[in-house]
Amino acid sequence: MKALILLLVGLFIGVFCTLSATNALAKRNAHGRAVMVTLARHLDVLRTTDTQNACANPAIRMHLDQVKAAAHDIDFAFGDLFEGEPAFARRSAHFRSLAESASAASCEALPAAVGKLADDCQACHRQFR
Repeated sequence: MKALILLLVGLFIGVFCTLSATNALAKRNAHGRAVMVTLARHLDVLRTTDTQNACANPAIRMHLDQVKAAAHDIDFAFGDLFEGEPAFARRSAHFRSLAESASAASCEALPAAVGKLADDCQACHRQFR
């Protein structure tokens, strides 16, 4: 009986420690995931919205500003993971420049700029995911 109680207590402690470690590991890259989810959501809205009439829709500019802000956060969000990786720094800088140019694009050039942003996201994910 004593051995059974010790076994159950040991199992309970083992399960508790495993859950604690799993939760801690899941939170270590939370900021990076949040930046990527934010970028993806805003880009999805931009791709599905009629960007031809962007001048008439102020929400388009708000989404572009959010993409630009998140693009500037990529290096900070993934600094520990890709520190010293020149290819990642180049990709991040390229995406930032695309976000800047898309934010400043004219109404006629905006659909192409949004397409370039989405393509650059996919290219980066193919290389670093």
